[in-house]
Amino acid sequence: MPEDIVFIPNHRAIAYSRTLSTLRDKPRINALVRALGHGAQLFEDEAFGVLVSGAFEVAIGHDLDVWGAWLGEVRGSLTDLEYRRILSAKILANRTLGSTAELVRIFALLMDPVLAIAYVEHYEPGPYFQFTAYRHEAVSANMARRVGRIMRQVKPAGVGMKLIEATDGWFGFIDDPAVLDRTPDPYPEPLDRGRLARYL
Repeated sequence: MPEDIVFIPNHRAIAYSRTLSTLRDKPRINALVRALGHGAQLFEDEAFGVLVSGAFEVAIGHDLDVWGAWLGEVRGSLTDLEYRRILSAKILANRTLGSTAELVRIFALLMDPVLAIAYVEHYEPGPYFQFTAYRHEAVSANMARRVGRIMRQVKPAGVGMKLIEATDGWFGFIDDPAVLDRTPDPYPEPLDRGRLARYL
């Protein structure tokens, strides 16, 4: 929503205050001015409501679907919260230059709520990068497909990519860079109890 648009809550009072002082004591003029101010207030309330409901930050339901149509991203079975994350990431993806910081931001937004994001670059057998998202719960299969598709669209050409999701109880090694960030237990589960991560 444009920042220079301000809601005016008191059109009746403003209209009355701008009436010539010589006409304010005339009952019919006074009633006409207040009626016009009331009509203007009704229009202001409705117009501002439409404007605000269409703003991306607060759009829900059909208004969010309209944003999705503009961005070429259908809702499918996603909730408003999931769909807003997808659309926010798509907006960033449409504007990205492919920098590492931008890719991390887009991936974190797609995987939100996320505990940590680990980024590693590899050069054998060819250049590729690997993102690992640490979450409490796995994303849905539908969401996982969308995450993979959007990240493939924004990754630099000629560079490979691996996207990994690790959920609570993940199996890992003591030198895993994410181990130190885990709370409350700073260590991954051992091989006989840990859960394997998955590729997205």
